[in-house]
Amino acid sequence: MPSLFTHSSNPQHVTTQSNPIAHRENRGDLHQSFSLKLAWIRNAEEAQSQDHIIEFGSGQIIKASAAPQYMGSQDKINPEESLLAAISACHMLSFLTVARKMRLEVISYSDNTTAKLGKNRDNRIAITHITMAPQVSFKSCDTVSEARLAKMHHIAHNNCFIANSLSSDVQIDMHNSSATIPTDNKLI
Repeated sequence: MPSLFTHSSNPQHVTTQSNPIAHRENRGDLHQSFSLKLAWIRNAEEAQSQDHIIEFGSGQIIKASAAPQYMGSQDKINPEESLLAAISACHMLSFLTVARKMRLEVISYSDNTTAKLGKNRDNRIAITHITMAPQVSFKSCDTVSEARLAKMHHIAHNNCFIANSLSSDVQIDMHNSSATIPTDNKLI
């Protein structure tokens, strides 16, 4: 598989190749590719700035930085938060697919995901533990027991591409997870 990065004759200059975003019609293709462009430019006033721009293959652009503890900007997304967003979103999308296949109608889904930084088996700093605490609301006629909800999350986790790509311990906290049924057609 070709690398997303190619190096120019200038060793400090890195460019990205244009890779198409995987489209819906290619869902079954296991050889999909995804891309983004990242750019950092030294700021003359702030030589130690960690701020940078990320442009996703979908065209969205975000301002990013390091975590504040690593000289980053408090008001910008950092790599650790990006990782949490990726795994949380991937798990949610997998869960929604599981629910659809079980013919259960999900009305809302929210999650509170946290991560712990520590030393991995190689004694390197890494995100060593991720905890997700999803809250799911189902249509009032769909009753979902705790056991069934746990099974759905287990299946979703096993089918989450991001979770399958990580070596960190990923936990779904069923003590803080719940399934609710809206009353009076209002979300709880």
